[in-house]
Amino acid sequence: MKVLVSGSSSGIGRATALKFLSSGHEVIGMDILPSSISHPFYTHFIHDVADRDYPELKGIEGFVHSAGIFLGEEEVIETNLLGTIRLCEHLLSLGDIRSVCLIGSASARNGSEFPYYVASKGGLLSYGKNLALRLAKI
Repeated sequence: MKVLVSGSSSGIGRATALKFLSSGHEVIGMDILPSSISHPFYTHFIHDVADRDYPELKGIEGFVHSAGIFLGEEEVIETNLLGTIRLCEHLLSLGDIRSVCLIGSASARNGSEFPYYVASKGGLLSYGKNLALRLAKI
């Protein structure tokens, strides 16, 4: 399976990419930082998920969205929510996607943290439900 992992240079995204690689999958990583992974089945794009000028992403069957920012106002909404929605919709338009995992936060349910961060993660929770309903029909 060919999997796209956003936020793949560190943290949850990096661990996710490494797990898929160790299971024999091809991984496309996307992050604003350079790659921290060296593997023959890993390709890395330095790309901000909020930027609509996407690199070549054909054949992606799975997507794990881990990229995100914590502070700022409009930037948090643009990156965490709108960037995620646009990238997911782009992947859906390509026709190969079968599985999506959006990494959220407990803040989506309990409202703690900063207002724009909470709103972005709450929006991801609702968008994920919408996405699941549409993917289930594919």
